Amino acid sequence: MNQHSMIERVATAIETIMFSPHELPLDDELHGKYLITARAAIAAMREPSDAIVNKIQTLRMPLPSGGSYLTPGRDGAVWLWQAIIDAALEEKP
Repeated sequence: MNQHSMIERVATAIETIMFSPHELPLDDELHGKYLITARAAIAAMREPSDAIVNKIQTLRMPLPSGGSYLTPGRDGAVWLWQAIIDAALEEKP
């Protein structure tokens, strides 16, 4: 599994698009600004779109006892999405 935080990965992806390969890696000060940008981009995703909620609601999560599945409702889908985004925001870059 990739050990870089989600914030670090998003910042690096933005930098890769914004700069030519010969300009990378960026100095620490400029990279720090892209970490701030990445955090803001991830935070903006905290409220899921209807399409995301609808997709999550179609997930069938197996119950530990087996044989049955749990399907999250709208509230469960929103909670799950926000928990994932919150976890990404809590990671240290």
